[in-house]
Amino acid sequence: MNAMKRLAIVLVLLTIFLSMILPAQAATINSPSLSGIQIFPKDHILNTRIDNLPVDAKSAIYITDLKKDTVPYTGLDYYLGIPYNVVNSTQRHQYITHFDFAYYSNNVAYPIPNNPLFEKGCDDHHMEIIDKDEMVLYELYGAEQLPDGSWSAGLGAVWDLKGYSFRKNNETPMWGTDESGLPVFPGLLRYDEVSAGQINHALRISVPAMQNTWIWPARSAQVNDAPDPAHPPAGQRFRLKASYDISGYPPQTRVILQALKTYGATVSTMAGRGSPVTIITSPDTRWNTADLYTLTGVGLSNLEAVDVSSVMIDKNSSQARQTPSASSSITVTSPNGGESWQRGTTHTVSWSYTGSPGSTVKLVLLKAGAEVGTIIASTSIGSGGTGSYTWPISSSGTTGSDYKVSVQSISQPTVTDSSNNYFALTPATTTPTPTPTPIANEQMKVGIYNGAWKLDINGNGLWDSPSIDKAFQFGTTGDVPVIGDWNGDGKDEIGIFRPSSGIWSLDSDGNYIWEVSDTSLSWGLADDKPVIGDWNGDGKDEIGIFRPSSGIWSLDSDGNYIWEVSDKSLSWGQLYDFPVVGNWNGG
Repeated sequence: MNAMKRLAIVLVLLTIFLSMILPAQAATINSPSLSGIQIFPKDHILNTRIDNLPVDAKSAIYITDLKKDTVPYTGLDYYLGIPYNVVNSTQRHQYITHFDFAYYSNNVAYPIPNNPLFEKGCDDHHMEIIDKDEMVLYELYGAEQLPDGSWSAGLGAVWDLKGYSFRKNNETPMWGTDESGLPVFPGLLRYDEVSAGQINHALRISVPAMQNTWIWPARSAQVNDAPDPAHPPAGQRFRLKASYDISGYPPQTRVILQALKTYGATVSTMAGRGSPVTIITSPDTRWNTADLYTLTGVGLSNLEAVDVSSVMIDKNSSQARQTPSASSSITVTSPNGGESWQRGTTHTVSWSYTGSPGSTVKLVLLKAGAEVGTIIASTSIGSGGTGSYTWPISSSGTTGSDYKVSVQSISQPTVTDSSNNYFALTPATTTPTPTPTPIANEQMKVGIYNGAWKLDINGNGLWDSPSIDKAFQFGTTGDVPVIGDWNGDGKDEIGIFRPSSGIWSLDSDGNYIWEVSDTSLSWGLADDKPVIGDWNGDGKDEIGIFRPSSGIWSLDSDGNYIWEVSDKSLSWGQLYDFPVVGNWNGG
């Protein structure tokens, strides 16, 4: 059996473990900083936008094949499996004692630090090392430390992060540390990029099965496998369709989905039939796994294969021709001049956008051209080229007829626009203060929700002012408000359930602001009704849904926000019934 055949078998057997590893197993570390390090030039094919490139002629064939091969999975998934190390020129280099596949390896000294981070979720044992002074990427597959402290590996690959060269004098097929012959690290989904709000490179995905061939920029494939042209080849680029609405997803997921629209993902490895299309991710304890789990709601029909052949300059170079991308713009449509809005009322700020200005925007209030306040620090850009925000205008503050609103992309601050002309803010209506009607149960207060919340914090039955009572944005029009004591502090917190997607967003810390540390999860389907109760008597409220179409209740009995066999499911009711929850027997 020749070396290539043996390597193909080893890679297939080991990568199949990807579909068997729980994502949380590897998330025990925080990723090192890559601040100031450019991973390959900006015109490298892996750093090139593909949102304006044509759909591949075989896209429908590939998507149909992926949907068939991923059963029982229907959406995307993630694998928190491959960490990375950052070293500098002071790190001692050492030669690898033994390579299983020496012909395909770079037999140079590798700067392996003491106690290096490497993949432990499966036997692939990928080790990624970036020397930030050399600007060189060192990659090992099957890394194993021997009793004497030295290291052996299945294969080793070294990449110059400043250039476009492929390995081994452009010989093909040329295995890397995965089947495609491409570097692993540049395509990893990394927390530092997501937390910064923007990813500027293609992601790396595994698929159930690949063709036995490859396309540029890949350098190899499972060449000894039986041919099946329905499978995508190694190196095939996919993207999320521009029309797919990502506005309802939680913050971390929106950044990822925007990257899939703009830069796409490259088929680099395979995990065996019956495994999902998986985004390979670097572990970090700061990931919100509830956010990441919502990727499973992105059906594969929302992907399309992309033809990148038009940007190839030389088949033996990874440099890509940079085509003009669709220019991004934002245009404020309301208020746009002449409006008169009264303080203490609620109005809608709206805008349109073109291109890819990012997933979130900042709204600022201007008076006579000067910034006088932030309306909201971050809200969704919208979908389908339009966006809006329901603005609860403070009843206090300066009035005048020289106001404008500015809408600015957070990830691309130069993409911004403001009202064409001035609008007016007029004084709030003042009315005599009536004698409040006492509330029977002083522990309970009232509030309203219509896309924005207003809560009677002091319980006097009156709306006083934002400095006394509470007015804030959490959710959007069409969301269903939910109330519960999510954290067991004896006070109720707010949240929303989005019927269109089954997504919940809960204000876990009770500060009335959506943050990464809050809870986001997927539980339910479109048209389900949210229900809240302390199902297990632990002093905290848990979530659940009632499905009117079938009369089925599904309750998160253990409060871990994950549907499990041990959770409560019951049939009580029928079509058109409405769920009610209560402590009927005082138990």
